[in-house]
Formats: sequence, C-alpha cells, structure tokens
Amino acid sequence: MEPLSESLSDSKGIILLAHGLNLRPSKMNTLAHSFSRHGYHSLRGSLSGHRGNLNEMKLVTRNIWLSEMKAHYCLALEKSQKLGLPLYFVGYSLGAAVLLDLLKNRDLKNSFQKIIVIAPAIRVHWYTRFPKILAFFSRKIVIPSLNNKDYRMHKGTTTAAYESLHKIIDSFDYPHKKKLKVPILMVIDPDDELVSLDKIKTMIEKNKLLNWEIFTVSNDGAKVKKKYHHLIIDPPTLGELNFNRLESRMLRFLNHQY
Repeated sequence: MEPLSESLSDSKGIILLAHGLNLRPSKMNTLAHSFSRHGYHSLRGSLSGHRGNLNEMKLVTRNIWLSEMKAHYCLALEKSQKLGLPLYFVGYSLGAAVLLDLLKNRDLKNSFQKIIVIAPAIRVHWYTRFPKILAFFSRKIVIPSLNNKDYRMHKGTTTAAYESLHKIIDSFDYPHKKKLKVPILMVIDPDDELVSLDKIKTMIEKNKLLNWEIFTVSNDGAKVKKKYHHLIIDPPTLGELNFNRLESRMLRFLNHQY
C-alpha cells in the first residue's frame, strides 16, 4: 500500500483508495491529490494482477483479492487509530466491490466512518457475464481490453479476473445492514456500460438502504480518445467541469455537509 499525502499535520482523516479492474492503480492519484488539498491523507492499495505482471492476473481468485483488501484495511485502520483520525474509503469499480464483499465478513468490524463507491461492480448488465463463461475452459485466457491504453494496466484482462469478479457479484446479495450503517455515497454515470444503475436502485429500494445516496455524473466533457461512461475518475475521463462537480460533492459528503 502506498501513502500519497506528504503531511499529516491538521489532517481531517485517512482515506483508503482502491482501483478498478485492469486499471493502473496510479490513475487513482488524481483523486488522492484532490483529497490531500482539502486535508485528507490518502493510502492507495493495489490488488493482484495490477502490479505489472500479467501472469499474476491469470492466477487471481476472489479470496486472494479479499485477503489483500483486508490487509490494506488493517494497515489503514492501524494508521488512523495511531493518529486518532477517522477512516474513510473511496473505491472504484472492482475495488468498491471487493471492499463491500469483505465487509460481509461477520468477524470483521467496519471502522469506516463513510464510504464512497464509484461505479461499483456489484450489479452489472447481463452481457458482462460472457468473459466468465470462457473461464470454464481456461482461467488464463487474456481478453483484449477496449479501454484507453493510458489507463489500463495490461492490454487485456484474464478470464480468471473476470471469474473472480463475478464470484463477488454472485455472492453479493447485500452485506449485513449492521455492518454498513455508515453513510455511503455511490457515484455513477447513468449510461455506464458495465454497472446497472437500475439494478442498484432496485437493491437499495428492496433492502431499504436509507444510508445509501446516489450521485449521478456525466462524462460528456471527457477529453480522452476512447470515452467510456464507466471510466469516471479524473478530469480527462469526466471533463473539468464534471470532475469539479464530483470533487465538490465528495468533499461535502466527507465534511458532513448535506
């Protein structure tokens, strides 16, 4: 886990950051620097398959990701307790799904004060399941990525990674409500190609999750060559105005202003 803030003086809290599937972990740095400018100290975690070695992604499992997220969480919690600072979480796509899956563990206390999930991969469109089917034949198949080359970790994503993600999705009914009573802000583009906003709304309504708030954002101002509605993490993928709007809403959420 990598610390991304230089000073802890007058810090408002510790934020654990987690990246998306086949996303370069360093692409979460813009968010980290944004939080840092407003008094939050960020720690960026990375999951197997996202450290430069594609072979690592061919061997990944749901349990490996859960173990790694638990380690990141424990380190961040230790730092927050040592400094007497509140702990927060900001996760994108895969990272958000793994954290929510981890918090289903009855033996793990949730010490996050607030949670922000960006395009969380917990309810997805039906057609995203095709890569998982290929894993039946081999977990080492690499499916070429359509994502912008400046953002993706590898040229493709393995069937092992897709299978592991869908095991998380399939096991995700809803984490025990007592474990996630903290305020949760969910950020999503309504036109997300992977995550289904309608399915998440149904989940929230069905389970009466009054602590969940949905904040929709558009990436119509994105400057990247390949514009995907699922990729909404910085000014190039959102546009300056939309990113500033997102930044402002997340900070109000963390600062207890509603």
